[in-house]
Amino acid sequence: MQEKHFNQLFKEESGKMASVLCKIFGLEHLDAIEDAIQESFISAFQTWKLRGLPDNPSAWLYRVAKNKILNQIQSKKNRQRILDDNRSVLPTVYILEAKWEEELKFLEDNTLQMLFAICHPKLSEDFQSALALKILCGFTQNEIANAFLTSVETIQKRIYRAKQQIHNLKIQIQFPNEEEIENRIESVVKVLYLLFSQGYYSNSGDHLLRTDLIRESLRLSLLLSENEKCAKATVFALIALISFHSSRLESRKDSHGTILSWNKQNPLDWNQELISKGKEYLTKSLAGSQGLKFDYQVEALIALIHTEPDFPNKWNELYTLYSQLFHATKNPMVNWNRIYTLFRASGAEVALAELDQFKDAPKNQFSELLRSKIWEGIDSKKSEEYFQSALLLCGFEAERNTFRQNRDS
Repeated sequence: MQEKHFNQLFKEESGKMASVLCKIFGLEHLDAIEDAIQESFISAFQTWKLRGLPDNPSAWLYRVAKNKILNQIQSKKNRQRILDDNRSVLPTVYILEAKWEEELKFLEDNTLQMLFAICHPKLSEDFQSALALKILCGFTQNEIANAFLTSVETIQKRIYRAKQQIHNLKIQIQFPNEEEIENRIESVVKVLYLLFSQGYYSNSGDHLLRTDLIRESLRLSLLLSENEKCAKATVFALIALISFHSSRLESRKDSHGTILSWNKQNPLDWNQELISKGKEYLTKSLAGSQGLKFDYQVEALIALIHTEPDFPNKWNELYTLYSQLFHATKNPMVNWNRIYTLFRASGAEVALAELDQFKDAPKNQFSELLRSKIWEGIDSKKSEEYFQSALLLCGFEAERNTFRQNRDS
């Protein structure tokens, strides 16, 4: 089995395994469960290289992980105390096997319950996001650090403290009541949005686009919407947003793997089924909230416009939407996109005047690229200086190649 396919299997299955194992053994055994899952994948990699893939790789992994945790519990000096304390969960190996088979039937529900447990209101948003990306999505600590633009040490501390709080609060894996769902749904959606964002423009290495993460964010969002207690306008808006962007995944790379800007993509390659799904869920979201209320709705409308042919007033509409989004989020990236749409709608002079309002903002590769684009038709030398500055600020070579390839966009 190729290493990249094995890594993909880990991303797809580790979160589901963690959900089932934590449901059976309890979140208090989270460290042991993570160790068991990792050891199971190491065992699988070594075994499958020699013997080939089993008929059902997922079932093989689940069985090995379960046995490893059971062995850990049984080998502890205080085994009897643990069994007594967990008599309702682990009375005998026979009943454990029956419970295991039962929980596997509700794999998707367990995943959602785990997501809600991680998004407990007494955990900070930083703790929630870091833990969800690690446990449910199979992110490494390096990948999480890159996603948050922080150090690995900071992420290690967040995860450690999050686990401590889960233990101290005795958080259980179960669906919250209706009132608690209302309080937690925003946090859950934020985690799924972060997962999508990290896939759409990844900071985790030389792969700017990670379709596995985008597809997983869409799968979990759809799963959320299928539960009647979680079928909220904000969830529908997120599904619409991810669907519109996912519809263009096949056209976002050229034959060399370089990410292509929107106007260099072939619209014939866009997935019309996903575009239709996006429209369906955006309509449901707008109807459910009785108007444009959520940031995800605004982003979804922006993404929808990018799936449509050019039309009169397009850039003015995009400028209005980006302005609304920036007013709500104060996100610098949103601001650079807002000013770019202003440039396309009203020209370089107006855009430069707007840029001047943010001359003290920290610069990054995107702000420098924007300045290069606006100065292109005014002063080619100045445009080139900004472009070289953008290249220097890029995090890795794949990003630089993408900037070079799309320079004339």
